[in-house]
Amino acid sequence: MVKVLLWPLVSALVLSLLPRNKWAQWGNFFLHIPWIVFLVALIKVTPVGNAFGLEEVYGSLPVFKSTLALGADSLNVSLVALTVFLSFSLSFYFLNHPKISPGFLILFQLLNFGTVGSLLAADAFVFYVFWEFMLIPLFFLIGVWGSENRVYAALKFFAMTLAGSLFLLGGIFFIVTRTQVQSLEWLEISRNSAVLSATAPWLGWAFLAAFLVKIPVWPLHTWLPDAHTEAPTAVSVMLAGILLKLGIYGMLRWVLQLFPTLYWNTTDWLFAAAVIGIILGSYGALRQKDIKRMIAYSSVAHLGFVVLGLAATNAAAQSGAFFQNFAHGLSTGLLFLCFGMIYDRTHSRKLDDYGGLATSNRFLAFAFVFACMASVALPGLPGFVGEFLILSGTYLQRGWWVLLPLLGVVLGALYILQLVKTLVFGKVSPLMQSHSFTLKWNEVAAILPFLVGLVLLGLAPQLLLAWTNGSIPVR
Repeated sequence: MVKVLLWPLVSALVLSLLPRNKWAQWGNFFLHIPWIVFLVALIKVTPVGNAFGLEEVYGSLPVFKSTLALGADSLNVSLVALTVFLSFSLSFYFLNHPKISPGFLILFQLLNFGTVGSLLAADAFVFYVFWEFMLIPLFFLIGVWGSENRVYAALKFFAMTLAGSLFLLGGIFFIVTRTQVQSLEWLEISRNSAVLSATAPWLGWAFLAAFLVKIPVWPLHTWLPDAHTEAPTAVSVMLAGILLKLGIYGMLRWVLQLFPTLYWNTTDWLFAAAVIGIILGSYGALRQKDIKRMIAYSSVAHLGFVVLGLAATNAAAQSGAFFQNFAHGLSTGLLFLCFGMIYDRTHSRKLDDYGGLATSNRFLAFAFVFACMASVALPGLPGFVGEFLILSGTYLQRGWWVLLPLLGVVLGALYILQLVKTLVFGKVSPLMQSHSFTLKWNEVAAILPFLVGLVLLGLAPQLLLAWTNGSIPVR
């Protein structure tokens, strides 16, 4: 387990010794191979449906009642696998890219280190350290390599997510100083969760606040469109693909499993916030003329569906929520990657500047349309499986209230079809005529894993559903 965690840190150190862009880009690619090997070894020993069934402890911090403990189960290892998948796919995209410097790749690997650390942490304080550590490389990746308003977007993202995390730190500090809990290990807190909830009913809310900002749930979502819009392509892919998923993971691991009574008492509020996020996110996407901003608002809507599933109290919706959380990482990640390749050539995000991608590059047009259809939950693709489970589970619990989020499905189809009609099948625009859209071999190689992953999950969803079955408690 520790090898999977430390390898991105080792990779960052190795990349710091490679001063030239090309050396660093190829070094980053080959450094992913041992990481994949370590991941496969971890998957083989990971228990199914047993919270932190595999745990390793490497030391203690007596001042904080904290131990350097790592834990693994199918819930978090599946997201670690998604992190490795996205990072490896992007390592193809980085090859021969003129703007991908050693500094960028070092920060990117440090972001991977923080992400995997947050997922594998089995101690509340260790989790908080990794959770906050992620903000540092992400801040610089957006603030230095982003677009025109990158500094504003980076500062807004940093300030809002840091503010939410301070509630988490306050909750941890309370456990350390005001309770008799012997350590901050997840299993120890779990054994004492009833006492903690009775002693401080607000404690679960302190944990929940950090995750609601990270997802982000309406009305805490305002940092996301700015961050996505200004971030470089690879960061947008990782932000949509895995970093937002950590908010969902935090709700499942550190709130639902530790403070179940509080969690189930908030489901009405979560349902309302999810529905509003779905409708406003879809409407916001429909109104956008900036393509990256349109995709960003679509993420708000899709994550609203995930929260909708988490607000239900049955196995169908809960399983669908986690499945949709995973599937969204592939579909939206592919959308950002495809448009990033277009943007690399045109340097325009305005939808009105585009048209005729189908005649400029058929493979890129196919991949973009495929990602759009996955985003709109076309049957046969994973988005359909996730949304069907979520909506059917929500109907079983809330009856015809399920018609409200269905409005978001209709709006989602409208903005996606508008995007496809204009960018792919519209009349060839002067901007498109003036640039070559011939893809390099490494760009094709970066797209192919996403296509394979979407087809595989769409046709065989049981691969993920069976693996994570039992990991999410239901009421």
